[in-house]
Amino acid sequence: MRDALNAGLIEFLKASPTPFHATQSLVHRLEAAGYQRLDERDSWATVPGGRYFVTRNDSSIIAIRLGKHSPLISGIRLVGAHTDSPCLRVKPQPELQRQGFCNWVSRCMAARCWRPGSTATCRWPAA
Repeated sequence: MRDALNAGLIEFLKASPTPFHATQSLVHRLEAAGYQRLDERDSWATVPGGRYFVTRNDSSIIAIRLGKHSPLISGIRLVGAHTDSPCLRVKPQPELQRQGFCNWVSRCMAARCWRPGSTATCRWPAA
């Protein structure tokens, strides 16, 4: 069971290098599991036990599975996550060669990075 779970996670991570890819991967998984897309701008006609999801800007997603009873009676359970931390955005013309090394420059967009908005350089020997 653990191996299958880990394999599924690795498959998801490989298919999801950006928030946009992660959202699209989740859309495919939710649709395969019987979830129905809703538009946040519309009024929703939901049914007890219904499965729904909403996306915004192709980079975020909310999935909803309604219980058999009204939320006023049975309450709700909510789980949240985000797909962008740390989000390393590759800068334009990211590759540089200096002193026999290739450098790949990215920009950290997450709040918990070393300094939000700062750059990071990855180095490896030039071939």
